[in-house]
Amino acid sequence: MSSTEQIGAQRWGGSGRKNGITVVSLVLGWISIVLVLVVIAFPLGGLLGLIATVTGIIGLRRVSRGTAETRKYALTGLVLGIVALAGAIYLGVKIGGLVSSHTTDFRHFWTCVTNAPGKHQQNLCAKQLANQLGR
Repeated sequence: MSSTEQIGAQRWGGSGRKNGITVVSLVLGWISIVLVLVVIAFPLGGLLGLIATVTGIIGLRRVSRGTAETRKYALTGLVLGIVALAGAIYLGVKIGGLVSSHTTDFRHFWTCVTNAPGKHQQNLCAKQLANQLGR
């Protein structure tokens, strides 16, 4: 490290280490968990979980080489990323199975809604679909 970098690191309280990737892993891990729990955004949560997992692994490698210090951040981001990725895969399989097993019901619902003349009839279509999915 040059003398200018050392002075800058001392002035800003940093050690000159590359901790950014571990922080990225931690932040993306938390965001991915929240998105998976929102359910409708689970594909994005799964993608961010994958990125959090990869950045967590990179962060842990940097910690083991001594170029980063925040092992807890990297490890937490890695674990959260794996959990979010697993949750997104689980939801994808469950929702995909639900849709594939009720394809006919969804087709009938779509036909019913598009042919319904008003909101009341559309609500009846939705109730009918809910009853069919509840079987």
